[in-house]
Amino acid sequence: MAYADLRQFIKTLEDAGELKTITAPVSAELEIAEITDRISKSKDDDNKALLFTNVQGYDMPVLINTFGSMKRICLALEVDKLDDIAVRIKHLIKPKVPETFLEKLALLPTLVELGKFPPKLSHTEAPCQEIVITDPSQAMLNKLPIITCWPEDAGPFVTLGVVITRDPNTGIRNLGIYRLQKYGNTHTGMHWHKHHDGARHFEEQRRILEESSRSKTKTGKVSEPPNYGTLFVNAQSHPQSHLINPSPAVLDLSAPEKSPSNKLEVAVVLGCDPALTYAASAPLPADIDELLFAGFLRQSPVRLTKCKTIDLEVPANAEIVLEGYVDQSELKEEGPFGDHTGFYSLAGMFPVFHLTALTHRRNPIYQTIIVGKPPQEIVI
Repeated sequence: MAYADLRQFIKTLEDAGELKTITAPVSAELEIAEITDRISKSKDDDNKALLFTNVQGYDMPVLINTFGSMKRICLALEVDKLDDIAVRIKHLIKPKVPETFLEKLALLPTLVELGKFPPKLSHTEAPCQEIVITDPSQAMLNKLPIITCWPEDAGPFVTLGVVITRDPNTGIRNLGIYRLQKYGNTHTGMHWHKHHDGARHFEEQRRILEESSRSKTKTGKVSEPPNYGTLFVNAQSHPQSHLINPSPAVLDLSAPEKSPSNKLEVAVVLGCDPALTYAASAPLPADIDELLFAGFLRQSPVRLTKCKTIDLEVPANAEIVLEGYVDQSELKEEGPFGDHTGFYSLAGMFPVFHLTALTHRRNPIYQTIIVGKPPQEIVI
């Protein structure tokens, strides 16, 4: 039976002896990550998911190392071993193109099964919206115990946010996991590269805007943006230095006039049921909806609800949802960040995510991971 939400999965971990609750006071700055780093590298009997219930300066517990062992991944996907689900996934993502009538008939059961689990929009009150904050003068990101993982990180990073965008041309939804550096109470970086689907939606929106306003280059082609993550601004030498804001870490790519249509709406979901988190991290083909894939994995449709301030849908049973947008006109320095290679990825220029709302359950749980070289749950 599919997990209804993250909390039901936490109960399963607890019952299986796979969860340790830490009530001693800890800091979100480096200390949680240091403890988790040691636990994740310990022997199997000591490698547990950790729930920190006394994070200094915050009312919200932190769940980490949730997927840090093969046993917990199997529990998350509700299988005895990963091979049990691997064949189903292979047939779904890379089916053999049927050539004969019998092969086409053989493919039907998979298609019929997939058709049973499309996401369902709920019109009842959603748990993830029990608390709604839209006033930026109130604590939004500042109420989340966002951890700093490594000493040379540029700041706290959201590391397990399921980022939801929609293709402005086709309307096809995408879910992906991208890190978000916290800049302040209502702003983060959006660390996506050009090959990520979220970045592709961002670029499609920009191209549509340029074409509609006939803002073309002299060659008649739509202009190309900087390659995210590789541009380092030098106000003295950069060819677009006249577009650089007074802060040397911010690059303004906009035309003089701005309008609401410059914005690509984005939702970031924190604390999903485990199948949905896995689906968002899976390297699926661009035309496969991760929410449909999650329903296929959990054998039950994902329940969705409409966001409060943007035109997107989010998992209704999530712990926390960040609503907002990225503006076509703005890139900001993001990083450095201790990465899965065991080295720091360098600072670069990335889009900025602006919050318009924070919604969450009563007494929410903040789920995160630390990113580092194996063994870490991001690699597993």
